[in-house]
Formats: sequence, structure tokens, C-alpha cells
Amino acid sequence: MSHRKHERFELIQRATWSYFAAGFGTQSGYISNISLSGCLLKTFEVIEHRRWVRIIIDHAHSNLAFTIVGLITRRENVIEVFGNYETTLYRYGIKFTRPEQLNYQDLDMILALSTKKAELLPWRSKVPQIACIPGSSA
Repeated sequence: MSHRKHERFELIQRATWSYFAAGFGTQSGYISNISLSGCLLKTFEVIEHRRWVRIIIDHAHSNLAFTIVGLITRRENVIEVFGNYETTLYRYGIKFTRPEQLNYQDLDMILALSTKKAELLPWRSKVPQIACIPGSSA
């Protein structure tokens, strides 16, 4: 039985990240296992524990981007391969701090931008739909 505060959704989404308070440039990675309060960041780079990071999720076929600031809460050493031999060595647990918690519209937008579409979202009947799905031509 899970003791999580919020339901998690599995997705694989390319993202860029950088240290929130330092100017070392951006690094590439993937986010997965997202909820209203956090996600997993998969990357090749070592990130110090309790470090603040900025994660930018953007869509290649539209002008939409979403930025989240979070705190590294844990690290797992896991080798994973994505796409054309892109390798990640570390999986970091991220607790969102800005915004402290996503709302359902934010999460819906991130899932719409993801490469793995979430077809059955439990709140879709309760929340107004997005007028234009990213990448679609209306």
C-alpha cells in the first residue's frame, strides 16, 4: 500500500535542467513518475543532495514550455537507456518548491506535452479542457 499524498503518473518526457542558484548552463535529462508534488529526474550528471534545480519541459512542435523549481530529496544509481542510446546513470527524487504543488491544469499540460500520452486522467471530467492540444493544428 502506498502512502503517497498524490497519485503518480508514469511518463517519459525529455527535459533540460540547471542549478537554480548557479550559472553552470543547462543539462539534458528526462522526467518521469510525476505527481502534483514531485517527479523523478533521470540524468547522466551527478547532482548534490538537497540541491535546488530548475527543470524546463518544452514541446518541440509548439511554443509551450513549463518551468518547475524543485529540491533534490534522494538519488538512485540506475543505468537506463532511452531512444538512440541516450544513457542516464542517476535517478533523482524531486520535491517541487516553485510552484510548491502543481494544480491539475499544470499536470494536464505536462502530460499533454509528454511523449507518452495519458489517455485516462481521473480529473478530466472535473476540469475544463485545454482549448488547443500542443502540436495540433486547429
